Amino acid sequence: MPKIPEEKIQISPKRLRVYKVLCIFLIISVSAAVSINYYIIRTAGTSLISEISNVPKKDYCLLLGARPGSYAMDYRIDAAFELYSKGKVKHILISGDNGRQIYNEPEEIRAELVRRGVPREAMTLDYAGFRTYDSVYRALHVFGVKDVVIVTQEFHAARALFLARSMDIEGVAYMAAPTIARNFNRLRESLARIRAFADVLFRLKPKFPGPPEPIELATLLGADEKVENLQKNQKN
Repeated sequence: MPKIPEEKIQISPKRLRVYKVLCIFLIISVSAAVSINYYIIRTAGTSLISEISNVPKKDYCLLLGARPGSYAMDYRIDAAFELYSKGKVKHILISGDNGRQIYNEPEEIRAELVRRGVPREAMTLDYAGFRTYDSVYRALHVFGVKDVVIVTQEFHAARALFLARSMDIEGVAYMAAPTIARNFNRLRESLARIRAFADVLFRLKPKFPGPPEPIELATLLGADEKVENLQKNQKN
């Protein structure tokens, strides 16, 4: 039986050049993504704190919002309450999404903290924290916060700190308990870090930059006494 000759697949020089360009672009893109993620995580260093005893005392806590009723939100509330009740912070800035009439992260978070005994005057609500970049930008430019304890989960903390430091905000991140979706969150976060890097690189403005509304120092007066009263109530 005669042998059938194999057909050779020929790629035109033009198409070959296109393939080469695409491969180079892919290699550069992947390398850039890995480098950005490594840089953001690396620069956070020892400022990611999981033990309350290691958190330095500061005036302000920035509590980053999450979907109401989610584990992420519940654990962040736990962490912020712990910071306040242990006297680590005097005032809680709650930043979250209120883009729809029926969806209000800051109000729900405050309601729970009030239920636990945190005074309303010890909290300020930022209704325009649609993204982490917006929350951090507004904390500085709207509310005048320059030194802060950021409250969020571990997967999110490095990006939040990177954004804060890019705006010359001093601080640390106190990590709330992790959620069961930590692997999915890490994958999503790897992409979010790239966007955060671009936000900083191009100095983008948030959706609502807002006029300055600095938190009055008067709201901090008597903060120590309020914390002591809360601690007494907890013991009782």
